Amino acid sequence: MPYIETPDGIPIYYIDEGRRTNNAIFLIHGEPFNTNCWEHNIPTLSEQFRVVAIDVRGRGNSGKTTEGHNFAQYARDFSHILSVC
Repeated sequence: MPYIETPDGIPIYYIDEGRRTNNAIFLIHGEPFNTNCWEHNIPTLSEQFRVVAIDVRGRGNSGKTTEGHNFAQYARDFSHILSVC
């Protein structure tokens, strides 16, 4: 499984499908879901777009932590992932 580690050491699970030369869509699931909610969308979307979907910290296959479950930390995680992808 592919992971990106955040600066504070939390492994974030992600899916990266489609050609890197295409425009990209970044999928973020709602609470309390994970990337499984996109399983029927990603194959179709990835035909025309690069699709990156993540499990936010504490959900799905991402690292479990009792800290950082707020919008500010999620935004820092998303920004870090976008800079790495």
